[in-house]
Amino acid sequence: VERNNLVNQIKTYLKDSKTKPALANRLDRGTSGIVVAGKNRKTILALYDLFKNKEVEKYYLALVYGNLKKKSGTIHSHLKRITEKFQHKMLVLKARSEGTVEAETRYKVIEESNEYSLLEIQIKTGKMHQIRAQLASIGHPVVGDVIYGNKETNEQFKKILRRQFLHACKIRFKHPFTNK
Repeated sequence: VERNNLVNQIKTYLKDSKTKPALANRLDRGTSGIVVAGKNRKTILALYDLFKNKEVEKYYLALVYGNLKKKSGTIHSHLKRITEKFQHKMLVLKARSEGTVEAETRYKVIEESNEYSLLEIQIKTGKMHQIRAQLASIGHPVVGDVIYGNKETNEQFKKILRRQFLHACKIRFKHPFTNK
C-alpha cells in the first residue's frame, strides 16, 4: 500500500520531527504484533545489526490445531523457498540441501483444549513463514493460515478470525546506544 502503510503512519506520528523513520524488522502478512522502527539512519543501522547478529529475542503467540505430545520443544529444520500456483511458500526439509536455510523454533504449550493448543514461540532465526511452515510440518498448523493450514479448521474460524492466529507478542534486545 503506497499511502497507508506503517512507515507513513510513523511519519505522521512524528510529524513535527525532521526524522526519517524506517522499519528494522518485518512480520509475515497476516501476522499481528510488534515491529521495531528507528527514527534516524544511525539508529536503523544499529537495529539492523542487532537483528542480523541474532541479538534480538522474538516471541509469538500462536493458536494451532491439535494437541502436541511434547509440551515444549525445539523444531530444527531447513527451509527452501518455492513458488506454487504463483504463491511463495517454504518447503520444510530435515536435511540441508542446495538453496535451503536453517531454521530453529522453540515452543511451549500455554493452554490446551480438546482440539487446539495455544503456544508461546521463540524463533532463533526468523525466516519467511518459518513458524507457520514448521508447525504445519509437525502436524499442528496455525489456525487461519491459508497457505499451510487446515482447511476444515479455517472454515470453522472464518467468521471470527480474518487472518492467521499468529501474534508477535514480545521482543527483547539491548538498546544499541544506551545498552539498556
